[in-house]
Amino acid sequence: MPTAPISPAALPRPSLGREAAWALLLLLLALGPRLAFVERFPTLPVSDFRGVLDFALAFKDQGLVPQGYYWETFNIGPPMVLSLALRLSPADPETTARVSTAIWTALTALLPFLIWRGVFPLWVRVLAGGMLAIWPGQVFFSGVVAQDNWVTPPTVAMAALAARCLVSKRGHPVAGGLVYALAVAMRQEMMYALLPLVLASVGWGPLRERRTWRNLGLCALAVGLPFLAMMLQRQKATGHFALSSGHVGYTLLGTVVPGASVNWWADPVSYAASVAPELTRDRKLMLERSMPLALAELRRRPGFHALRTLAAALEFSFQSDPGNLYWSVLATGVLPPGREAEGAAFASRVSSWLSREMLVLQGFFLASVALGVWKRRPAILLIALAVLLKIGIHAALSAQGRFFTPAIALEIVAVALGVWQASRLASWRPPAALLLLGLAAGWGLAVGGRALVRQVQARDLAEERQRTYRFTLTGWDHEGSLDCVVREGRLTLLGKEAATMELLHAYPAPGEGASAECALSASGPPAPLVLRITDSYTPGGDPGRVVQRVEVDGVPVFTHDLAAEPGGGPLDIPLGIVGPGSRRRVRLEVTAENPGPGVPWGAVAGTTFRVAPAP
Repeated sequence: MPTAPISPAALPRPSLGREAAWALLLLLLALGPRLAFVERFPTLPVSDFRGVLDFALAFKDQGLVPQGYYWETFNIGPPMVLSLALRLSPADPETTARVSTAIWTALTALLPFLIWRGVFPLWVRVLAGGMLAIWPGQVFFSGVVAQDNWVTPPTVAMAALAARCLVSKRGHPVAGGLVYALAVAMRQEMMYALLPLVLASVGWGPLRERRTWRNLGLCALAVGLPFLAMMLQRQKATGHFALSSGHVGYTLLGTVVPGASVNWWADPVSYAASVAPELTRDRKLMLERSMPLALAELRRRPGFHALRTLAAALEFSFQSDPGNLYWSVLATGVLPPGREAEGAAFASRVSSWLSREMLVLQGFFLASVALGVWKRRPAILLIALAVLLKIGIHAALSAQGRFFTPAIALEIVAVALGVWQASRLASWRPPAALLLLGLAAGWGLAVGGRALVRQVQARDLAEERQRTYRFTLTGWDHEGSLDCVVREGRLTLLGKEAATMELLHAYPAPGEGASAECALSASGPPAPLVLRITDSYTPGGDPGRVVQRVEVDGVPVFTHDLAAEPGGGPLDIPLGIVGPGSRRRVRLEVTAENPGPGVPWGAVAGTTFRVAPAP
């Protein structure tokens, strides 16, 4: 039966003192664990998170339209808000960014409690806020300066507001439009994921009524003005009048290239070096032409990519929280020196526990959705639709655990609504039965998802074949450049100055090799140059497995047993004095001499190389 409107007069009104006490308790419950965690594990921003902080510093130093590559990659919301904290805080930028992110995410717990006042019972508001406050997966991720953390509070606010409007049958179009615009500023794909919820906030009525059109107009205005401001800001900074960063094609290409499903994404520049080498020399051109390449890959394997999308959706619905530990305590460089072992030990202790926590949460969510379908509760169903859209977007485009954090927050809100709906039934037996079915379905989806992931990744690895990669590396300050061709092995990373080459197979046969044949030239004054390569096998103590060799003009000049001694540092191979008009032939090869079983030497022996001035 349809939901009856809730009258504020029908609910007992707690005193303001009691309301304030509960709000303070929720805030402390949310802030305490997060601040304690970031104090114990002071996560440092790396990769994209470093880019968000650098963008914030650019906003702080240059004003509202800073210059830089950031506009191609990041949304403007997190760095703009973070830049305000950087202006006010005397601490170093990394600490300010980490603590600000933790505080911002803690505010999520207050949103249902405050927005649902007068519409939902106090205990429902406290339940929703309490679950968000002590959500362990987010607590252990709260120090990471991720756009996904910054978009979570407005996402929850949008869900809470939509639920309020649907249950009370009263629209809040201006608030809904502004919260929606804030969420889109934090992450651009929320424009699609939250669309059902912003429409619910309008307060739908018959189209013949003037009030309906008035609310639609107000919501459109509340959304349109911030969108226009963001588009004008981007136009002034980049020359493009657009709302989004424009890297969707690039992101999709990195998801659909062969072999990408092993890590759910691979840098597509190396793939482009094998099909359209000219794109690797022009970042703007790469962004413009990535979508046609991605669509061609989708058309080539449509069935596989449908299975890949389903596998990614199931994988991260149950593993996003434990997966996020990688960025908070496990990845190289995310903890200060000397704290890495403590971070690894913590992750080892809590990973399995977080997996079980997510399994239970998904069981409750599925039960809540089933209850919403049975009783036709639009608040639960529209939030579930937003969850499905958010998960589907990332499962199809780019699946990483952190992208699913806002979807998990929406599920928690839906669970609170489901518990409230169950409490209104005459008997506890139907919701108990639905919960048991939800938990069983969640377990089945988790087990089936793991099997599907293994199948998808095995099929993707089988798709890998030998490609020919062509690219150019330019030395620092343009002292020299390498025009290279890789006909053996895989090119896995490619930048302007450096490239990484691996063996084609993760578990290579004896004698399998990877090689890069390069022409070295220079345009500056004659100067001694070196080929700088990495030894990425830090343990050492395992000689005879993989050997790196370098030839210059056909003469062997360097041989290195990669696993014999502890590695990790750069190795410089002299290339002689190179200047205008001089040209050298440089060959770098990596050979699996006697790889042995059990170790994926193909990836372990990955070799990064570049040309550099002699030290």
